[in-house]
Amino acid sequence: MPSIPTENPDARQALRNLMRARRAALPARQRLDAGNALAQQLALLPILESTQTLAGYFACTGELPLHEVPGLCRARGIDYLLPVLGRGRSLRFARWQTGASLLGNRYGIPEPDVAESELLSPAHLD
Repeated sequence: MPSIPTENPDARQALRNLMRARRAALPARQRLDAGNALAQQLALLPILESTQTLAGYFACTGELPLHEVPGLCRARGIDYLLPVLGRGRSLRFARWQTGASLLGNRYGIPEPDVAESELLSPAHLD
């Protein structure tokens, strides 16, 4: 793959579009298998013995699915967090468990449906 300078906004967007298209071209089964393999590897990491929170994301547009990670966290007593977009470029996090309510953000990406007072700044993460 050719090198794309990431300091150029147009080049960054072109790279995002290219990677999104490549991910979308992968069969769904291959993406799910990769997500399962990631969760298996994550479960082996010693840091999970001492962490209290783990932030992830809700996979969209062919991103690596983290569908097994919330259950892994719950089984170990770890709070699983998803990002929540704020005004401008601010990003905070909210606790989430499989089955809990989600709302689409301004980009259509699912986010936890929680009160403003429940949102955590990145400084509160382990």
